[in-house]
Amino acid sequence: MNIVTEGTVMGLRGRLGYFAWPSVARLEDGTFLAVASGYRMRHICPFGRVVASYSKDGISWTPAGVILDTGLDNRDAGILVLPSGKVIVSTFTSHRRALKAAVPFFECSDENKELVSRYIDMTDEELYARYEGGLIATSYDGVRFSYPVKVGLSTPHGPILLSDGRIFYVGTKANGKTDKEGIFYAFSSDEGETFSELYEIKLPETNGLSFYEPTAAETDDGKIVVQIRAQSKETSPEGISLTPLTVYQCLSDDGGKTFSVPYPLGVVGSPPHLFKHSSGKLIMTYGRRELPCGIRGRISCDGGESWGEEFSLSKDAAHIDLGYPCTCETDNGNLLTVYYQAEKKGENAEIKFVIWKL
Repeated sequence: MNIVTEGTVMGLRGRLGYFAWPSVARLEDGTFLAVASGYRMRHICPFGRVVASYSKDGISWTPAGVILDTGLDNRDAGILVLPSGKVIVSTFTSHRRALKAAVPFFECSDENKELVSRYIDMTDEELYARYEGGLIATSYDGVRFSYPVKVGLSTPHGPILLSDGRIFYVGTKANGKTDKEGIFYAFSSDEGETFSELYEIKLPETNGLSFYEPTAAETDDGKIVVQIRAQSKETSPEGISLTPLTVYQCLSDDGGKTFSVPYPLGVVGSPPHLFKHSSGKLIMTYGRRELPCGIRGRISCDGGESWGEEFSLSKDAAHIDLGYPCTCETDNGNLLTVYYQAEKKGENAEIKFVIWKL
């Protein structure tokens, strides 16, 4: 693995300059489109909007423009570009209770905490009824997007397209209510206009682990590989897992009718993102929040049956507020990976990129 170049996609100084949880894909004309949650105050706040930045070469990027703003906290932007040119962007919104509970831990001044608390209190309940939970918005030019609609699932980088033309969406339930914990999936045969009923992946019996934020890829021989973030159910007051984040994996060899029981990969870091390279190799990238922190990756040459040695895609970071990498391919077979990172505790996070080759 060799790094070609690296830089910044989005980032700003100031009170609403925090950007995080990106995804990237290529539009029909070859333009790279990166989406993220932006113009935020911090990691948890009520001001997040889904933003987009565009690039012809993956190096120079446009300023971030808002493409989706529900008035709630829009987080985790995913993206899927279909062969028809239709673009699907996914996100989810924070619940009022979660935001209120997080206010005491905001890394900001008392004045800004008061601002956040008042904004949360005054947000119209109608917005929660309409937009709380997992959402998708669609576009045919990658610029102008529809009003979002609820889908009941959420995962950081959104759904994927299978070789038979179906959309496969694996995530956690996100209906804006107290949902059953677990990993669920659904299919769409009409480009995301409607989705099937939810099916559940049976999780292993573990001692105190929770499972979130899955990702998926389809191999050349038709297997569906799903990887899942696993962490301790017990967390610090700020919500940080008391054990290192890790990755579990499961497989389906019958088109998603059934999945094996997820098993641990021994990875230190999460959540993962899976991408199939034109060579057929699977690329797994993930954020490591244990020192030394940074963006890491592994490669599978056998459809996810085994994974190679870990490599680094970023300089070591001094703070754990980073991760959520997402990868796509350039014209010459190189890889473009976007991720987010805050240089120091309490500083704004930025969306970074690295272009690298196998």
